[in-house]
Amino acid sequence: MLNISALNFGLRGPEAARRWRERTGKTSRGYDLWTPADTETLQRLYPDYDAAMKALPNRSHRALEKHASEMGFTRRRHTWTAAEITRLRKLAATGASRKEIVAAFAPLSKWQVFSKLRHHRIKRPPSPYKTTGYPVIDAIRARCRELRLTMRDLDAFARTGKYFTLQQWRANDTANLERAAKAIRALGGTFTVTWEPAS
Repeated sequence: MLNISALNFGLRGPEAARRWRERTGKTSRGYDLWTPADTETLQRLYPDYDAAMKALPNRSHRALEKHASEMGFTRRRHTWTAAEITRLRKLAATGASRKEIVAAFAPLSKWQVFSKLRHHRIKRPPSPYKTTGYPVIDAIRARCRELRLTMRDLDAFARTGKYFTLQQWRANDTANLERAAKAIRALGGTFTVTWEPAS
């Protein structure tokens, strides 16, 4: 839809739109026109649209994709070697962050690296839960990580309400041993007490 301000030139149609662009540096819809510098920035950062959006904050992701397509930018194709895929697997297995993995394969874009991770179904091990200060709770949470269970899963089959989901030991400032025992049994463990020798 033609911006009403474009009609102030006393012209209609394409000529009015052209003069509007020349006068304001914007399209008839009010978007900034692409400058040679903007296009050069997009080409330099393509296909990393996150970086492009930071460098060109007035452009949406969709606008960047559209302009890249119009300008005929093509993604640099990379043929992965067996050695690179092996290195990718090893890095992921160590628990390296996504940022660290991408940096190890510079100058490939993060999209190229993530795509290869998905293609080969390479997954990073889940990060450990933060310690709570209660050894019994930490042991339960660590076991859940090993089994790839969420706290919601644990509450469901241990029938502990929302104790683990809501981390209710924080509000009560103590660990509920009854619920901890239920969780331990549900995870296939046993709850035992070891007494220190009397002095």
